[in-house]
Amino acid sequence: MMRQRRIGRVLRAVMAPAAAAVATVALAGCFMIPLADGRSPFDDPFGPSFTEVRAQLPALQEALDEALTGDDWAAQAVVASDNCEGACNLRLGIDLAPSSASAEDAVAAAPDAASSGWLDLAVPPETLSAILEAGAPVAADAKRDLTVSARCLGEAVTDATGAEVTVCADLTDIAQAITGSDDDYFDGPFFSAAPDEITLRTSTWAVDEILSRIE
Repeated sequence: MMRQRRIGRVLRAVMAPAAAAVATVALAGCFMIPLADGRSPFDDPFGPSFTEVRAQLPALQEALDEALTGDDWAAQAVVASDNCEGACNLRLGIDLAPSSASAEDAVAAAPDAASSGWLDLAVPPETLSAILEAGAPVAADAKRDLTVSARCLGEAVTDATGAEVTVCADLTDIAQAITGSDDDYFDGPFFSAAPDEITLRTSTWAVDEILSRIE
């Protein structure tokens, strides 16, 4: 009996460090998987990679090009993410900015914009509706969330006095219409809103819910 107890203590003494070593290796592996992909070490190691999300961008861009037939807005399919000391929670994204023509027209119609050097253009409900109707099916097929982000025109617009004005898209009004709240941040089961962005869950119910609020 004493001999069996000694053997048991020896086995426990040997197995404890071995188990700890296995756990350490497994934990290190969890950090290394996203790091190898250029993501944050704190991202879900089994979450989508940059390669997986980028593979869906051509289909998303094609849908956007077909949806936005006018010249007022430019929509670019991108990889959207959060910041967890690096990119995390990767998903499909749409960067929405005024076109050069609409930015020039807006600056010409707002002479006071030169004093601040900045001009925000509210995104019309019909524009966001067209974008969501086009992009949501692609995101749902890919099982990804979809984030629409307000962006600025890449180059400043020069007004009649020679002053340069930065022109940007503005989602503030439409985000308040969607959420029914003027809070900066909103997080619901179907969508979330934050300053300058709206994120749609992959559920098709989310599309119907949002469109019903902005039509």
